[in-house]
Amino acid sequence: MANMDKPRGWQPVAMRGGGGYTPVQIMNSAGSEIIYIHDALTVSSGVVDPLDTGQATIGVSSIYSTAVADNEIPVYSDPDQAYRVQADDSNSVLTASTYRYTHYDLLATTGDTGSQMSKQEVDASRTDDDLFIIWDLWPTPGNAWGDNCEIWGVFLEHQGRPVSDLAAQ
Repeated sequence: MANMDKPRGWQPVAMRGGGGYTPVQIMNSAGSEIIYIHDALTVSSGVVDPLDTGQATIGVSSIYSTAVADNEIPVYSDPDQAYRVQADDSNSVLTASTYRYTHYDLLATTGDTGSQMSKQEVDASRTDDDLFIIWDLWPTPGNAWGDNCEIWGVFLEHQGRPVSDLAAQ
């Protein structure tokens, strides 16, 4: 059975080294774009906006926010937070032997206004960026390596992680 194409953004699942997910940090929105639940975010001049391709993240939104400046956004911001996320369908040969522990960028997409959920996902065709490292396939019944598979890992390009930490990944 093929994996369903249903991206839901970056869902916090565990901490690197064990444990559940971390408490959130409150940040203010820039107000230039809608922020969806589980959107990866970037921070600039003290305010957050949805992450775009090629940027480092500050974390992931836990709420939906309209495009209004200075809305308070609870953000999962610990650099050791692990996330579950869907890989896009651009590469049907996504396999454990070739993609585990490989670095990827995100596919920046607009969320679903009905569910208020993010539709961001890993861009499986972009291994030229260090934003996110895939640890493994997410252990859900019916989930298999290939198009639209659910994977998990951590952000490497995190605005709260020292650059020297990247060399160890």
